[in-house]
Parts: sequence; C-alpha cells; structure tokens
Amino acid sequence: MVSGRVLAAAGAALAVTGAVALSARRGDKAPPWPPRPGRRVDVAGCGIHVIDRGSGARGTVVFESALASPCTEWAWVTEYLGDDVRSIAYDRAGTGWSDPIGRAPDAETTVKRLAAVLTELRVDGPVVVVGHSVGGLLARSFAARYPARVSGVVLVDASHPDQLARSSAQRDSAPLQAHSLAAMRRRARLGQVTPETDFGAVDQLPPQTADITARLMRRPEPWTGALAEVRAWHPGWATAARDAHLPSDLPIAVVTAGEQVRRDRVHGVLQEELATLSTRARHDTAVGLTHDGVVMTPDGATIVAGAVEWVLARAAGEEEPA
Repeated sequence: MVSGRVLAAAGAALAVTGAVALSARRGDKAPPWPPRPGRRVDVAGCGIHVIDRGSGARGTVVFESALASPCTEWAWVTEYLGDDVRSIAYDRAGTGWSDPIGRAPDAETTVKRLAAVLTELRVDGPVVVVGHSVGGLLARSFAARYPARVSGVVLVDASHPDQLARSSAQRDSAPLQAHSLAAMRRRARLGQVTPETDFGAVDQLPPQTADITARLMRRPEPWTGALAEVRAWHPGWATAARDAHLPSDLPIAVVTAGEQVRRDRVHGVLQEELATLSTRARHDTAVGLTHDGVVMTPDGATIVAGAVEWVLARAAGEEEPA
C-alpha cells in the first residue's frame, strides 16, 4: 500500500528506538510510534515484526505486503481465512514495525530472511505464499528458491517483471513515484500527513487496525523504507522474479484489481500472463476495486481469501469437480 496520491502517480507499477532517536535529532514533528500489533522475531540481528495467528489445521499462509505497506494491510483477509488457517503476515526489514535498514536488500537476501523467520516460528510443512503488488515478485522468488517449502502461490494485483517496459502508463508514471514517496516522508517529518487524504483504503480496514496503521503511516520511516524498496525493485526484484522457475503444476491464483485494468488495459494483459505461470491456475478480477482496495476492503478481502482457499484445497490434493 502507498498513499492515494502515490498510487495515482505510480499506478500498479508500484530497532524502533534508534529510529525514534534519529527522528528527534532531526527535529521531526511526527506523532509517536504506535504499539506493534504483533511480535518481534530476531533474525541475524534484525528485528522482524510478525503477526502470527491461527492453528494451521488447514495449512499455513505467508503474506508479502505491497510497497510501503505494513503487514496490517492483510487484517480482513486473515480474519476471513479463520482460526484453522495459520496466517503469518510480516513486515520486511525497513518496513512497518520491523527494524530500519540503510537500503533494501536484493531478492535473494529478502527471501532468505523470510525463510529464517519461518524457521524461527517453527513452521512445519509447506506454505502458501501470498504477494500483493511488489510482494508478488518476492513471492515468486521465494517459491523458486524454496520449492519444497511452498505448496502454492497467490498473486494479488501483483507487479509483473516487464510492466515498465510494456505499459506506457506505468512507465510514464514511474519517475513520479520516488518524488511522491520523498514528499510523503518530508510531510511526515513535519507532522503534515493526514489519513483522510494520504492512505488510500486504510480507513476501510477493521477499525482498530485502521487506527494503528494510520498512526504508523504518519511517521516518516515507512516512506523511507518504501524509497529503499523502489531502488531494489527495478531491476533487482523484477529481474529475480522473471528468472524464477516455478513447477509447472504449482497451484497459482491471481487476483486483479478491476480499477487498475480500467485505467490501463496493458495491466490486464500482464495479469492474465501471471495466470499462465502454471497449468493449475485460477484468475479472478475484483471489479471496481483499486490496487490497495483489493486487499484492504471487505469486498476485496473476500475475493482474496477465496483465492487462498482455492490454493489451499489444491495443495491438499482436492481437485475441482468435473
């Protein structure tokens, strides 16, 4: 997730203590950090924030968030999946409530860190990996790097490795992205970021989650992390996803935001291509929903949860009726 303004510009192309001390030295006027809703997992000296819920009786699902998005963006989806699915939503290093980093690592380092997080959480058996936006690139890289640990993939309005080369709308808007993110960081430092105008569909999350997410996004750190990830995204994360080789029969579900297709027809073509990554694929379009709304609204989350359920069923050996 990024702000409504940043989304308009970018389209579909898209240790807290130390951070607070640094903000104070710079004279920032940002509000205090909200309490983290999950827990901290230490991986090679880096604190990673994780929201881990559910028993795992029907399987485990791991969520890779969008650019600038804290893992709270998945609140509706994890609620709809229920308590018998173990849902693990985490903040990548430098995002959300995880420890800040100087620059976003490459895809290989990022997916290795996720693997280490899952080991620390004692996740047994393969998982379904769900990726939103740029998180879809990392989901593909994780599935290729750890095929024995992945039983399926769900791509939610996911970035396509070739989108800037093939979509003029996304290519033309890309130069504005870093500028918009930097502007958001400046405004956050001045205490001028307001959820009413800057946070897209965040206000449609469950009320308590919406409040804590908006309070986080009023700080500059999420926008600093997003700027770092933009630099890692192209060509690094995109190239790694393009080179990722997945099993041809790996269950894959694609969910596309209908509003993004309406604004950019090429986006629809690229989303259809993502559904050809496997011979066992499903493609749903969330009509009328935006890039962030497809995850953060109840209607969008219902569709995403349905896609996850479909992959879980395929991974469990269930096939669709003839």
